[in-house]
Amino acid sequence: MFDARAVGDTIVFTRDGVREILRPTNGDATGLKYLAGKTDCLTVKTGEGYCRRGSTR
Repeated sequence: MFDARAVGDTIVFTRDGVREILRPTNGDATGLKYLAGKTDCLTVKTGEGYCRRGSTR
């Protein structure tokens, strides 16, 4: 579990001593091919993102 706080439309948290920012995006913005075309996603950084199951255009 991580302590986090909302900052505008993002969530800021620290993981393993690194400040991370979780932001709303789409699957294309995650940089992950298997999430391409998805909507309703969150991206931490390129190559790390999460989308709701079944979220498509």
